[in-house]
Amino acid sequence: MCGRSSLTKTEKEIEARFNATFYSDELERYNPLPNYNAAPSHMLPIISNHEPDRIHLYRWGLIPFWAKDEKIGYRMINARVETLLEKSAFKNAAKHRRCLVPMDGFYEWKKEGKTKTPYRIILPETPIFTAAGLWESWKDGSGKEIFSFTVITQKPNTLMESIHDRMPAILSPEQERLWIDNELSAVDAISLIEPYPSHLMHAYKSYTIKLKQFEGPFDLLLFFIERDELDINDIPISKITEDFLSYIKELERLNIDVASEFILVAATLMRIKAKLLLPRKELDELGNEIDPREELTQRLLEYKKYKEILDEMRQMEEARSTKFQRGN
Repeated sequence: MCGRSSLTKTEKEIEARFNATFYSDELERYNPLPNYNAAPSHMLPIISNHEPDRIHLYRWGLIPFWAKDEKIGYRMINARVETLLEKSAFKNAAKHRRCLVPMDGFYEWKKEGKTKTPYRIILPETPIFTAAGLWESWKDGSGKEIFSFTVITQKPNTLMESIHDRMPAILSPEQERLWIDNELSAVDAISLIEPYPSHLMHAYKSYTIKLKQFEGPFDLLLFFIERDELDINDIPISKITEDFLSYIKELERLNIDVASEFILVAATLMRIKAKLLLPRKELDELGNEIDPREELTQRLLEYKKYKEILDEMRQMEEARSTKFQRGN
């Protein structure tokens, strides 16, 4: 199955990728992007066969038009490609309501004895890819209309079979256009779905993140930096920097220089990340600059130094606070 994904790109990046636009009122109402942990019941972007030039926000978990209760959607987050035309919940949608579900990664849990290890799977050469999906429109007793979708799954390729027995029906850009082509029959559309080439995918161990376990963006960034396998795409630099601006007041009280240095490091990381996403030809045209990966390593080492300084200052602050409380 596919029950967790991510879409960490901005609205503008998604619009450029699909040559389509969001409805501004939907963005104002839901504002789900970027989303590092897309889950069932979330309002997420899809491109439907009815409006391929628009990006809608639909609820993950398909509610069949004949359903009596919207809760059925929690059991309809995935649809097996092998039985699409047999299941009453999906066969009509497969013929008339197909969609693309954008993501930049998805998660699966590998069972190893009694433990489950989370893996994140990405397409290194495709920053934003899609899974084939189906969508539906459903009205409750009061007449409120809810638009929902499901992600189609298939048998795993050689990469995924060591992790899980299913995988999303990932589409190539050419298949995307055909999947939402209204002229294509359901049978022909389904025939497009085949295991995505393993050599174009990458899987690595992921981690369960609870923001409350971190004291602030410093600790959150350190969490990503100190992983055994550092993937530049895993560092939510823009979000961390944004959070840091509100966090900086506390750091100013401790030491303005550390705060300033962190902003410098974060800005450098964003620039390095942008360079790493450049095609190799364009990167070579930058001249004899330091290799971005070497620069990243240097900056991460600098960051650790600043983190150690901050930890020492926090300990001093706590000691002063304790001493003050005892004096009173």
